[in-house]
Amino acid sequence: MIPVLKSLRFLDDAGKPTQRYFDFLDDNEWSRVLGKGVEDAYEDLFRLDRKANTLDKKSIIGKLRSLTQGKKSDKIVTAMATTFLELSKLSNFSTSFEPVLKEPEVDESGMPNENQPAPTQAPKSHVGGLTYRIEVVLPTTRDKAVYDAIFRSLKEHLL
Repeated sequence: MIPVLKSLRFLDDAGKPTQRYFDFLDDNEWSRVLGKGVEDAYEDLFRLDRKANTLDKKSIIGKLRSLTQGKKSDKIVTAMATTFLELSKLSNFSTSFEPVLKEPEVDESGMPNENQPAPTQAPKSHVGGLTYRIEVVLPTTRDKAVYDAIFRSLKEHLL
């Protein structure tokens, strides 16, 4: 259970509760906070399909097999898919939850208060440790419309 809570970023590497955990305790926001945690924990799966939470179990298993590159047994991949599906059932993905960060306190001189801890962000976790890098070879042209079309398409399909 601890590894799941860490991947959802409810616990930090030392096992201490994070701000996301405390946000989860809000009765009105918990499902959105969980949704954001699921999106973070299964970031690579959501990169493959932005609506991964709507896929059926067979599709999720197939995508996880691909992401793990055969390094996980069928039993493990099925357990990963089951965990994802169960967490997704409880999650609200309709709107992304982003906690409001407090502005740093300033002293009389207008400088940030050094006693206030800096906000930290948990390290990103990746399913299977995969990193995707996309290279685009641009054509030699002076027509701005060609470049605009390429970048518009990239934005539409990748972001």
